[in-house]
Amino acid sequence: MTPKMAALLKEVAERRERQDAAKRRILAALTIGTEWTNGKRFCGSVTGDPAEIGRVRLTLFDDRGPYGHRTRDTLADLVQVIIDDLGENARVEIGCVDKIVGGAL
Repeated sequence: MTPKMAALLKEVAERRERQDAAKRRILAALTIGTEWTNGKRFCGSVTGDPAEIGRVRLTLFDDRGPYGHRTRDTLADLVQVIIDDLGENARVEIGCVDKIVGGAL
């Protein structure tokens, strides 16, 4: 194996570990009613889905208000959605929707 290939494999393994750690951290804090932020101008609110009873929804907000949502079967299924939309550093921040949206709604 070349040094370049070894470095690439190491980088992939480190990224996988970061993603796995982020998934564990997010899942441990994920409940209905939590609000998630990436610390920038985006936020997501976790609720039950009113259109599909029994499913869960992440509604996404920016400074103009809600701009979309994603629905999944379980909270565990929502973890990857949070990472995809808000990043591996997503964190719970209750009140972030009001803070980000301000008077947009």
